[in-house]
Amino acid sequence: RSLEESKERRLAAEERANDAELKSAEADSNRNSVVDENKMEIPRDLRIKLAETERANRELQRENDALKTRVQDMIQHKERAATSQRRAQQLEQELHHVTRQLEEGKEAQLGWMNI
Repeated sequence: RSLEESKERRLAAEERANDAELKSAEADSNRNSVVDENKMEIPRDLRIKLAETERANRELQRENDALKTRVQDMIQHKERAATSQRRAQQLEQELHHVTRQLEEGKEAQLGWMNI
C-alpha cells in the first residue's frame, strides 16, 4: 500500500512539474514577444523630440524647485517683517509712555522748584 501511495505521489509531483514547465515556457514565449515589440525601431525624429522634451521637463522641474525655495524664503521674510512691525509698534507705545512719564516728572520737579 505505501508503495502504491508513493507511486501516486511521484506521478502527481511529475505532473505538477510538467505543468510548471509548460507555464514557464508560455511565460517565456510571451516575454519574448513583448521584447520583440519593444525592440521595434523608433524613428529618429521621435527619439530626438523625446530627448528634447525630457530635457525641457528637467529644466522646468529645476526652475519649479527653485521657485518653491524662493517662495519659502519670501514667506519667512514676510513673517519676520510682520513680527518686526508688531515689535516696532510695541516699542513706539513704550517710548510714548516713557516720554509722557518723563515730561510729568519734569513738570513735578518744576512745581517743586517753584514752591
